[in-house]
Amino acid sequence: MSLSLPIRLEPSVRYLALAALAGGVGLWTALLFAPLPGPIPPATSRAVQTRLDTAPLAAWFGTPPTGRAPLRVAVSGIIATGSRGVAVLSFDGGPAQAWRVGQTIKDGLSVRTVAAEEVVLDYQGDTVRVALPRPSPPAGTGILLRP
Repeated sequence: MSLSLPIRLEPSVRYLALAALAGGVGLWTALLFAPLPGPIPPATSRAVQTRLDTAPLAAWFGTPPTGRAPLRVAVSGIIATGSRGVAVLSFDGGPAQAWRVGQTIKDGLSVRTVAAEEVVLDYQGDTVRVALPRPSPPAGTGILLRP
């Protein structure tokens, strides 16, 4: 008994089909028998930790060179002067609060004196002078305030 195919192919098509079959078998053989990837090798060099001195740059942008946070305080007004003075202060744009002379506001910050033109604060051993805002003259005609 002989087996015959009803379709007759041209010899060039047969050779092309045989080449495609051989290529597919070769590709799948290479993929199936390829070695598994091994562990990742350790890094050959470690990152060197360098300490950069950023104090000059920080001072340029307004941070004191000691590394402490800058003090942002505004004087809204005073109630009295002298040893019993009270200053109305706001910190970092927050609401204004009244603080008396000698009272500790927060760690390392206290009111030292209250004068007619400035409030003197003690900030971690340093003296900080904050001037009171000058009143602007009223707009238009009327009574002008002279110092």
